[in-house]
Amino acid sequence: MSVNDFLMDFAIASLFIMIGQLIRAKVKLVQKFFVPASMIAGFLALALGSQGLNVLPFSEGISSYAGSLIIVIFAGVGISGFSFSKKNFKAEIDRMGSYFSYKVLAQAIQFAFAPLFSILVISKLFPEINEASACFWLLDFPAATARRQPWAPRLPDWATRMPWTSA
Repeated sequence: MSVNDFLMDFAIASLFIMIGQLIRAKVKLVQKFFVPASMIAGFLALALGSQGLNVLPFSEGISSYAGSLIIVIFAGVGISGFSFSKKNFKAEIDRMGSYFSYKVLAQAIQFAFAPLFSILVISKLFPEINEASACFWLLDFPAATARRQPWAPRLPDWATRMPWTSA
């Protein structure tokens, strides 16, 4: 991947963001459902890119940009700083505690969804599948991600030979 490839991909993506913004400004149905311009642009680029009609000249490295660019987003989150009022110390602690509780609850629900879905739905549709296989869904996502990403740590050989991994 060269700098030229990156700049060309960035220019195409920028053009589609502008098109998405234009569609969002002009189409009342899109405004009514609060569809973001970036989502419109993404669907248009997907339809016209290599996964669709294959008319856009995206480079082969475009799929690796998300992992690098998300670092810029998370770095920018903390730029405005963190304010903490010493006058309302109790209110600030309550605010942080409620936010922390919300985040922990959301993560717990996400991790509980796969086993519950497997036990309640998959086991009824496919009775020959063991209900305990739902625990392997939680293990397979990081394993599959580590296999696909060249920068990710390599899995041990025994992990790639397990039946729940798709090596």
